[in-house]
Amino acid sequence: TEMDESVQLPGFQGWASPAQKTKNKGRSSGGLCILIKQELQWQGEKLYNEDKYPYLLAFKFEYDQFELILVNVYIPPSTSQYYNSEYWMCLEVILEDIAILHPQSIVALLGDLNARLGPSLHDFAQKKGIPGEFFESHPQWLSRDCKSNAAGLLLVSLIFKGNLQILGGKDKNYIYPYTHHSTNSSSVLDLFCVSRDKADLFSEVTVHLSNNSDHQPISVTLRGRSDLRPYNMADRWFTKKVEVTQNKRLTCTKVDIKAILECLKTENAIMWARTIQSFTTDWMSAYNAFSNLCNILKKHLTTKPAT
Repeated sequence: TEMDESVQLPGFQGWASPAQKTKNKGRSSGGLCILIKQELQWQGEKLYNEDKYPYLLAFKFEYDQFELILVNVYIPPSTSQYYNSEYWMCLEVILEDIAILHPQSIVALLGDLNARLGPSLHDFAQKKGIPGEFFESHPQWLSRDCKSNAAGLLLVSLIFKGNLQILGGKDKNYIYPYTHHSTNSSSVLDLFCVSRDKADLFSEVTVHLSNNSDHQPISVTLRGRSDLRPYNMADRWFTKKVEVTQNKRLTCTKVDIKAILECLKTENAIMWARTIQSFTTDWMSAYNAFSNLCNILKKHLTTKPAT
């Protein structure tokens, strides 16, 4: 809580987001830091500044075609004077930006989110009406925390929309330990979420014992570098080859514009278009509506054999 932007630790390069000073007496709020071993020679690029979100530190690290984006975040409790209900929405927008601008990167969202999910993630999500697709794609997650809160629901919605997975559910016998201890209770507040399709590259979360804070440190292991590369030069060549093939196919594609216009006037097409444009539509409904539109339009594309 006394940290500023300058971080000096032998053998590491570091970046920090200073804690937010309080107007009243008491310690500051937040304070984030990312430390990378200098021997790794990773090049760090800061993605967002504190003006947009004071409790977030996001960096992209790139080395030998390997890209990792760390999003270190702190969300104050809803009872805190620092809490803002827009923090979760802002975090969702940032993760959407990252997914669009850095599709090849491994994304890791971590920190003290003050989100309590209860003893069973699936039970909690089912009670709160999270779509069934969540249970198919996200493993069961058990913890020692017996309580849940509103921030927990916001987190579940966030990882569902952001295609993330909370680490700690791969081993069916694993029960996530407490990470925070107060005078009257213990809870699970410190979590590690990663890109769902890259979750196998990470170990389970280990919670360490420490007497230096009311929070226990957590750690995960990222597996060998050669297994991590989202793409390499051979993949790039293959991608270019696919693009060339697709371009050749486009030159041999006949489009029935009249049929497409008539198709867009049908009742189903109008309904799907309204769903996509509605501000109240959830992500999965918009995705399904868009997929349905694409499928009916494909019927009016005729591809001639390439010569």
